[in-house]
Amino acid sequence: MKTSILISLIFLFGCLTSVAISGETAGKRHVYLDADQSEIKIVENDQLELHYYNNVRFEYKGADLYCDTAVWYESKDIIEFWGNIRYADSLHDLNSNYLRYLQAENRFLATGACELIEKDERVKIRGENVSFNRDTDELVVTDSSYLAVNYDDPAAIIEITSDTLHYSSENHM
Repeated sequence: MKTSILISLIFLFGCLTSVAISGETAGKRHVYLDADQSEIKIVENDQLELHYYNNVRFEYKGADLYCDTAVWYESKDIIEFWGNIRYADSLHDLNSNYLRYLQAENRFLATGACELIEKDERVKIRGENVSFNRDTDELVVTDSSYLAVNYDDPAAIIEITSDTLHYSSENHM
């Protein structure tokens, strides 16, 4: 039985390199992943991992993310992204080397030369580790944190560096 299910899944997944991995049912919104190559892996306890390689595009809740590689862990509602990560929604741009998206919490954990730009507030934040909650617009930056307000205006720029930075766009602090 497992073999026939696996063959069916491989055939289906082999025919499609883009797939909606979460539907509108049960209050979930569509998650869309697309890539040049993809594969399904069945790991312990028959759990599925969906692997995407080369020119990966991710769409969810009004956000777009591009990267080199992604893995969706079906049973955990977690998606990991690697390489040349570029994230954008209507208010933010984020670049990093690695990003883990916790779908149930609507939260990103990013590492490696992270840079977050809050477009409407003209705030640029950098650091090695960023935790960003999309629901509350709060983030924590650690390891060489840098904050610049009015970053695009040399006459009005305000810069702050610290070990750890807690920022809430609602409170501007």
